[in-house]
Amino acid sequence: MFVPILIIAFAVVLTVSLHLAVLRFLYKTVLPKLKEYKRIVVGVMVLAAIIGHLVEIGVFAVWGAFLANQAAIPHEGMDPLFWSATAYTSLGSDYPRVPEIRLLTAVEALTGLILITWTASFLFLLMQQFWQEKETEKKLG
Repeated sequence: MFVPILIIAFAVVLTVSLHLAVLRFLYKTVLPKLKEYKRIVVGVMVLAAIIGHLVEIGVFAVWGAFLANQAAIPHEGMDPLFWSATAYTSLGSDYPRVPEIRLLTAVEALTGLILITWTASFLFLLMQQFWQEKETEKKLG
């Protein structure tokens, strides 16, 4: 059980680091280039955040597939990606038969919940900033 715990810890650290990098990249690099296009800033940020979440789901899917192979759980094609997406978004799916995968699923659900709310907070602050600027411009104009 020690190796699966290391795998799960690595997946969490990797996804949180990746999420921080994505949000910092959006804020420090993309946002300054889009400030003049106020109407599309939030839309671009939402799309980029979705791409970041899909990559994070992929990270967990890789480790889920590895653990499934170790436990000889039959799966095909995109199954690990589906399992990962349902866990990450807390939608839930079939109850995993293997304790290691149950642990991965539970930790992924917690991680996904936190990262999704982190993204929501980030986007809320952006919307607040850009929509308040728009309201101020209307009042002044």
